[in-house]
Amino acid sequence: MSAVLALVGFILIHVAAEPMRWRLYLRQVNAPTKNLTPAMLASAAASYLAPFKLGIPIRIVLLSRATKLGGASISALTAADSLLLILTWIAVAFPLWIFYFSGDLMAVVQQLAAGTEVGLIVTAITGIALFGVVAIVLKPRIQRAINRMRAVDIRALRPALPAIITFVDIGSYGFRHIALIGAFVQTPHDLLPIFCAGIVATFVGMASGIPMGLGSYELAFVALTHSMGMTATEYAAVFSANRGFSIAITLGLGIPAAARLGISLRNKRGDTTRE
Repeated sequence: MSAVLALVGFILIHVAAEPMRWRLYLRQVNAPTKNLTPAMLASAAASYLAPFKLGIPIRIVLLSRATKLGGASISALTAADSLLLILTWIAVAFPLWIFYFSGDLMAVVQQLAAGTEVGLIVTAITGIALFGVVAIVLKPRIQRAINRMRAVDIRALRPALPAIITFVDIGSYGFRHIALIGAFVQTPHDLLPIFCAGIVATFVGMASGIPMGLGSYELAFVALTHSMGMTATEYAAVFSANRGFSIAITLGLGIPAAARLGISLRNKRGDTTRE
């Protein structure tokens, strides 16, 4: 039971990290933060479940309304935050992979991926085709958005504290997997390999672009921990619990936040009180 409570706590750390970063951004550009948290929670639910990052436009719209900033400003802040997030993840996950798992990892990945190559190729081609169609159809709007973003001054943003928050967020994924192992795996395991594998596998899932990293996260985690003697049933329990708790918490917070945000934006458009 304590491991499950720890799992929930580490997921909540991840949920809280993004609004904390954005609160810093908005205060540095003198924007209101009253409706920031519900906007972030509501858009996080959409971003978490939508394929091919289609939740990002929803986030831009909600944050633009909640913060009274224009879409171009929110787009620029989103791009800056995404860059910070990616660079921080690379700074943590890539060294862990190089120095801790680089031994026979590639051979294991090739064996595990042998039966999924066709599916991955089809997924990649479908994704490229979808992005191509969207780019062609929306090319004029995309160009106008890029031109507006160039005029937005984001030099006031100070990345140090948001980066620290992101490091804590990344660490929570490692501790989350320790809690998962403690809750659903009977055989004792060394904690450090589980911690590192949780971070690296999560990064692989994020980098894949697949919704929730479905398949890519699982493949990476199995490849990283194959020598630890875990059974297929234990892997299934870990993956199911990780996704189940994440979805339940994300939707459990996101749906009420969306309702609250709709009411506050309709009835209190003039309120710019900070939390």
